[in-house]
Amino acid sequence: MATTEATTATGREGKLKLGLISTHCDWCHSDLIPWGREGVQHIVDRYVEAGIPRLCWRCTDGGTAHYWSKLREPFHGLDADNCHATYFMTPDLGRYWRTDYRTFDSFAAAVELGHEAGLEVYAWCQVDGEDDGFGYKSRRVKKHPELCTVGRDGQRFTGKLGWAYPENREYVIGLLQEVLAYQPNGVILDFVKNRGDYRDRLNDDDGVVYYGYEPPAVQDFKAKTGRDPFQIPNSDPEWLQHRADYMSQFVREARQMQRGVAPETRWIGQVWGGGSTLQFQLLSKEEYKRGGPYYTHESHPVRDLLGGMLEDVAAWMADDAFDVIYPLTAGDTGLLRANMATVKGLSTGRETQVQAGAYVWNIDAEGLGALCQAAMSSGAEEIYLVESQAFEPQLWPAVGQIVREFAG
Repeated sequence: MATTEATTATGREGKLKLGLISTHCDWCHSDLIPWGREGVQHIVDRYVEAGIPRLCWRCTDGGTAHYWSKLREPFHGLDADNCHATYFMTPDLGRYWRTDYRTFDSFAAAVELGHEAGLEVYAWCQVDGEDDGFGYKSRRVKKHPELCTVGRDGQRFTGKLGWAYPENREYVIGLLQEVLAYQPNGVILDFVKNRGDYRDRLNDDDGVVYYGYEPPAVQDFKAKTGRDPFQIPNSDPEWLQHRADYMSQFVREARQMQRGVAPETRWIGQVWGGGSTLQFQLLSKEEYKRGGPYYTHESHPVRDLLGGMLEDVAAWMADDAFDVIYPLTAGDTGLLRANMATVKGLSTGRETQVQAGAYVWNIDAEGLGALCQAAMSSGAEEIYLVESQAFEPQLWPAVGQIVREFAG
């Protein structure tokens, strides 16, 4: 790597290390990148040319895997009921059916070819849902819908596990243990994306988490407090904390596993960094227009990390549950700065680093540069770019320019 330095808004000189997340969309959205090992090599070559030192490889998508998992079915096409056919109206669904990870272990190739090229290789794993939009439902929730969480209205979700069930925590930790067996340099646990079937409501009108009412959680809360969660406000602080504690228990158990089997691997948490949640809603016969989507969406606010997402980041940092935590910001420099400051403010003096993250689908070079500058002015030394447009080869010269400007 070159060592060109950039000066931050605080006057401190430093460098910004970039990690871009690749795969799946690369195959499904571009005819310019070949499928299989040749495609992985193509992506690795672009990283080397642009001077990007860290390849973050997507290992999960909704309820499917992009590697040869024994616990989760490898992706091999969408369910018949899927958002690409009825919401996004994706023109060529055949690309999804031609993408078959039962025949190709993409993460094995990424680790091998990335390391040969001198790159760090990280695994990116969504851990907070078993579907994405809808159409990527996992084998687990299809066979065991009773393990899904329950909403405030008492309705069982269809693609989101309940953290109060111990077997669900064990299952997700098993997935992470599978990924660690590939010996990546780091693992990103994503608590933001792929959060289930978006026809299920995630937040109420005040931005408070709408789910977490599965029977074990309700019964345990009744036993501890004598109160029925269905008879108190959804925003009751004690009930909110009770629900969040189950996720924190998973976080602690996952960290214990990682330290036992791969203590040198960097353990990273990607958390909420602003924005709303969507709920897909089926159009009425009167609203539907021939040839158009069958669904529309309604946005719901998110109050904050704990109340809106059940992410008790303060407790995670106190437990030293991650080496790095970064809030994922949807391409807004103001939000990036604000949410990095928020997460830093939750620190209790432990060694957990707070770095930057941004969702950069459909962003130009100027916007990418502004995000990098905002990250550095906030004291970040790393930025993770989610769904990084790696499938658009014509963007790589601009990406390389940004890397040279901010990272050297």
